[in-house]
Amino acid sequence: MDLENLPVTTQDDEIALTDKQLETWEVKRRAFANWLLERGKKPKSLTGYSAHTTKDTLYRTDHFARFVWDNDEFKTEFTHDEADEYMENILLDEDCSASHAEGTEKALKRLFKHYQSLDDDRTEWEPEYSIPKAGGKRNINDVFSEAEIEKLYNASLNYNQLPAYNDLTPVERSQWKGYIAMSLGKPKSEVVPDDWEKVDNWKIPSLVKVSIDAGLRPIEVERSKVSWLDLEDSRLIIPADESSKNRENWRVGISDMATRALKNWFEQRENIEKYEGRDEIWLTREGNPYSSSSLRYLILNLCEDAGINTQHRSVSWYSIRHATGTFYAKKGTLVDAQEQLRHTSAETTKKYVHSSSEERSNLANKR
Repeated sequence: MDLENLPVTTQDDEIALTDKQLETWEVKRRAFANWLLERGKKPKSLTGYSAHTTKDTLYRTDHFARFVWDNDEFKTEFTHDEADEYMENILLDEDCSASHAEGTEKALKRLFKHYQSLDDDRTEWEPEYSIPKAGGKRNINDVFSEAEIEKLYNASLNYNQLPAYNDLTPVERSQWKGYIAMSLGKPKSEVVPDDWEKVDNWKIPSLVKVSIDAGLRPIEVERSKVSWLDLEDSRLIIPADESSKNRENWRVGISDMATRALKNWFEQRENIEKYEGRDEIWLTREGNPYSSSSLRYLILNLCEDAGINTQHRSVSWYSIRHATGTFYAKKGTLVDAQEQLRHTSAETTKKYVHSSSEERSNLANKR
């Protein structure tokens, strides 16, 4: 099969990479594609995969590569730990089917098998997580308790401060001085460098609090727009064509605290150049929308700051979403949880209803 008809590189690669990186990536990918077609299935008998399987493998491994680049840096070879982290995100994503997870795992195994063909010292990848049967309940969900949710939000309040005084141009300093003067209730002329430490950055607190209230999926954080917000009525209106796996607009309530955090963030946001002409509510330091990998990096840092032990736990942004579902189901009704989480099926919502070991101990003591 002509390689020109295969997704050796993609449009997403062109956006993510520099010209030199893209050319480097293309060389590596062509070698991988040729190996898949010519000997990937049974190397000793020189039997390759079909064009269909090769195309599918290239697409899936390309998506995996961008996941790694977003969280780290450009590279053309990947590790077992990175593959496990990628599979964890897929398994925690309720919108990804078991068949999709299985297909991705097979594609990654082919990639590492290719590495072995080039280097005998490379070992076979043994996935850390097992894939549930189709229709089965995922087995690595990990839910934050309400106490942990409060700790996470408190940690977000101190996660980032304003841009460092010495990193700003004179014009930028003048803009920020106006905001700081208003925040501290003092004349702009009296604002001094030490005042920079007295005003918190509201990007991360607003992101965390809205995600806690609305149970935002990583893809919804990535797609979130200023146009979604109705702060007068404290709600998000997520359009059908931008929501995840839904067929209608969703109206999602948020708390007064989330509304205030967003208003504070928008005042700061107006002074940040990378947001000019952009409708995304939140961008990373590099000016990109948040993705599942960058959100996982954020949540692990917040857990560390909050003193939440993540050892032996599968923590990701979905851990917040599952806690949201549990909260609304307990404090309200299953319908409340279903609508707040934007589930079309109540059966999906039931998977989010959890009780703590402490609650079950209390019930046992009542017997």
